Amino acid sequence: MKWLLWLYPSRWRRRYADEFLAFLEERGFSVTILFDVLGGALDAWLHPELVAVPAPVGASPKPSRGHGRFDKFTSR
Repeated sequence: MKWLLWLYPSRWRRRYADEFLAFLEERGFSVTILFDVLGGALDAWLHPELVAVPAPVGASPKPSRGHGRFDKFTSR
């Protein structure tokens, strides 16, 4: 099943190969998995910009002070 990895672009393989192979070992081989892999490979070739997207950050930044609901009002 390692040959399925070669359907994807090389940039994709460098980034996701280990996860992909672990997924295939866990799920086994079936027709459904084959079609899913083929669809993913086609998507990877048609949208190469998706590989260049950085990984999401785990925590969101703290909201800055002074941006409450009534901050636009003056003390008067």
